[in-house]
Amino acid sequence: MISIPPPPANLDTLCSKLSLSTAKGRMACMDTCVVADCCTDGGGCSGDYYQNPDMCQRYSACTALYEPDDSSGTPDDDSMAGSAELVCVPDPPSHLEEICSVDNIATAGGHDHCVAVCE
Repeated sequence: MISIPPPPANLDTLCSKLSLSTAKGRMACMDTCVVADCCTDGGGCSGDYYQNPDMCQRYSACTALYEPDDSSGTPDDDSMAGSAELVCVPDPPSHLEEICSVDNIATAGGHDHCVAVCE
């Protein structure tokens, strides 16, 4: 059986809207929440595989990763029409091969984490 570890004391800060507004902050939240992916992947942390599915309640801040971002959108006027958008692509995490390994993407949570890291 698998045991979900307790979250860090600063999980609410790591997964706050302010933190998620930056690529570095979003990665920190994802990296912290990946150990509890079963809590948010829709399948749940079945008691058949997990010793302590009640630990999911302590990872509730991780759900912010799946909430729509209200800060993005299109301007109401045409002032930006025809202008090029500057896109800054962050460096990949140093452990991308591990995040997107065959074993990790075989699970729904691992697959979602890999996709989120690569977007």
